[in-house]
Amino acid sequence: MNEVPKEFLEMVENDIERIDRALSSSTKDGQWSLFREIDGRYQSCIQNWYTGMWGSSKEGTYLRIDELVGSSFYIQDNLKFAKSKLETYRFQMNAVTVPQVPSTNVSVTNMNSINIGISFEEARQKIEEMTALDDAQANEIKGKISELEAISKEQSSRRAKWEKVKPIINSVLKFGADAALVVLQAVLQMKLAN
Repeated sequence: MNEVPKEFLEMVENDIERIDRALSSSTKDGQWSLFREIDGRYQSCIQNWYTGMWGSSKEGTYLRIDELVGSSFYIQDNLKFAKSKLETYRFQMNAVTVPQVPSTNVSVTNMNSINIGISFEEARQKIEEMTALDDAQANEIKGKISELEAISKEQSSRRAKWEKVKPIINSVLKFGADAALVVLQAVLQMKLAN
C-alpha cells in the first residue's frame, strides 16, 4: 500500500463534504460541475472508478457523458456513488496501486593508475632494444637520456631545469616517434610541471 500524503486525504474529506452539500442544496448545473471536477480528480486514483456509475461503458473504463447531461437523477446518483468510493478510498481499500520501481544501487569505483614515467635506466634499455635505430643513433639518444638524468639531480628551479630539457626533446624528435616517446616518458618522471 502506498503512503498517501496527509494533504491528499484532507482533500478527499473536503470533497466528500462538498458532495453532501451539493446533493442537498445545489442546482443541476452545480451538481454537474462538481461531478466533472470530482471525476477528473479521482478517476486515476481509485480502482474501477466508473464501474457501477450511470453512463459507464460496459467495461467500466469511461463514461458516456451524453447520457448523463440531461438527467439530474443520473448526476445525483453518480455523485452518491463517487462519495461512497471516496469514503472507501480514505482507507486505501480501492486505491490504484502504483507499481514500485525497484531500487538499484550501483557503486562504481574506477581507479585508473597509469604510470607513464620510466626510470632513466629503463629508457636507455628501451632505446637499446629499438631495431630501427643504428648504434650511433641509439648512443646519441642514450647520451641525451643521461643529460636528462643529470638535469633531474640538479638543485636548480623547475623553470631552469625545463629550459635545459626543451632542447633535448627537440633534438630527439628527429629519430622518430618511438624514440621521442621513450624520452618523453623519462621527462615526465622528472616532475617539471608546477
